[in-house]
Amino acid sequence: ANMHTGALVVNYPFDGPNTGIYSASPDDDLFVQLARCYADAHPNMESGGFNDGITNGSQWYAVYGGMQDWNYVWENDFEITLEQNEVKWPNSNELPDLWEEHQESMIVYMEQIHKGVRGIVRDLESNNGLHATITIQEINHDIFTDSENGDYYRLLTPGTYTITAESFGYISQTEQIIVNSENYIELDFNLELDPWLLEAEIENFEGGFVENFEWTLTGSSNWSINTEQSFEGDNSIRSGSINNNQESNISISLEISEFGNLSFYKKVSCEPTGSQTGNFYDYLSFSIDGVEMDKWAGEIDWSLESYPVNPGVHLFEWKYVKDQAVIGGLDAAWLDFIVFPPVESLNQCPNDINGDCTTNILDIVVLINFILGYEIPSNSQFLESDLNQDGLLNVLDVVQLVNIVLSE
Repeated sequence: ANMHTGALVVNYPFDGPNTGIYSASPDDDLFVQLARCYADAHPNMESGGFNDGITNGSQWYAVYGGMQDWNYVWENDFEITLEQNEVKWPNSNELPDLWEEHQESMIVYMEQIHKGVRGIVRDLESNNGLHATITIQEINHDIFTDSENGDYYRLLTPGTYTITAESFGYISQTEQIIVNSENYIELDFNLELDPWLLEAEIENFEGGFVENFEWTLTGSSNWSINTEQSFEGDNSIRSGSINNNQESNISISLEISEFGNLSFYKKVSCEPTGSQTGNFYDYLSFSIDGVEMDKWAGEIDWSLESYPVNPGVHLFEWKYVKDQAVIGGLDAAWLDFIVFPPVESLNQCPNDINGDCTTNILDIVVLINFILGYEIPSNSQFLESDLNQDGLLNVLDVVQLVNIVLSE
């Protein structure tokens, strides 16, 4: 909460965009509950000229860049503004009475943390806390666990909810809960590592732009490796620098061998018009076989997208597109950790580890470097190097590779 004077009312998000028009957040019911709990515990807040002593910020008057909206949207907080006295600058001798008037309200407000659901998200094997996203299916506003300890606190009004915990590289878990008005629900999640990642083909751009994938670059400026932004590891790929009425495209054609999901992490920073109106000007889009799956505009931090893909040959394409006018944000899009369903062998030369389509002493050297830790294999290189398919790279794989080289 942040505390002001000049009125006697509890103000809650959103604070904009238009004065006199109610602007509800996804958690509007919760904010009304938080505001009312404070106002109801105050001896005379309801006499301040506002219904029930509370108001939606935008309906009162619009504020741009306010803390309560910022903290709700970006900082995992549920914040309200407490206007605590109709006199803008009360005399110091009024402070004891103001303290008495607001003390109980502040205590009641703090006690709201004991409403809703809370718990810890852990790795099932190690029991370590995980950085995870907590999603409520019925409310379009996610929160996040503490990245070090894995604990989360999700305030909710009484009702039935579907809650999901998601963490990168793990199988998500979903539970249904019933929240009452008296106390909180304790709900821990223990997530399993996703075995799918061990089988899927992954492009994480850590080994340079083209690892084992034959990307096609088109448009006015090419996508390129970026070391300043990444979801996982050190690298991502960034759209090219383009001007008005231009686009920067990256695509790949793959033969998918079995049904699965294609997923990727995206980040966007551009003119936000499309995200507000549905009429996109500058945006990132993704399509499969020429059919647009979705598009995004505005300021979007790293977030996951996933689409089902049937077996067969498919064209996957990402486009960053600009219209003829406004520039916003960093005017770019980024991709990272693209996971493809199982595909027909990307390496048409069996046992070829170094990519020269010949199995020889050079492949043995690369394999030994992997084992000694001098180089880190990509997902495809690991699968090609694990000749005995025991999930490990060791001297047994070297022996088998030597035998293959000697037999050729």
